[in-house]
Amino acid sequence: MKNFIIKTASNFNDAIIISQHISDIWKDKVDHDYYMKMYNHITKFREGYLIGYLTHKPVASSLAFPIGRIPSLEEINQGNIFDFFDKQAKYYYIHIIQVIDTMRNKGFGIKLLRYQINTAQKNKYKEIVGMAIDRELALWKKCGFRDFGEFGIYKHYGRMKWVKMPI
Repeated sequence: MKNFIIKTASNFNDAIIISQHISDIWKDKVDHDYYMKMYNHITKFREGYLIGYLTHKPVASSLAFPIGRIPSLEEINQGNIFDFFDKQAKYYYIHIIQVIDTMRNKGFGIKLLRYQINTAQKNKYKEIVGMAIDRELALWKKCGFRDFGEFGIYKHYGRMKWVKMPI
């Protein structure tokens, strides 16, 4: 665990790493266009795009960015959560905390989540929100979040619930 380092994504290669994690973990199809979209998102709000390395191997990543309002699951199922990006917003939205299968349950997800919480505090957002998969809800609560709203299905990922933490 002491060799786990978190770096802020900054370039196209980082976009590929994060996209590959999304492909491997969430089974999303990624290609060059997807990499370009991810890179464009990174350039809009660099500090929310993180990669966790264990002895120089990328084993985890996280995406977060400010949003102006909390959309319904129906809205984001019909569109794209990135459409709610608003750099001047009051909410810091943590979209993904992802750890590759062979590296789970070693504390890397909690380290990424805490790093995102620190980023939100440093940038003086009023509240942090995220969507937690039902099986991961305890991890979010362990870090100080509380759930709100009803469980809903988010795309093909399964049952999700909104979580939040005032800052």
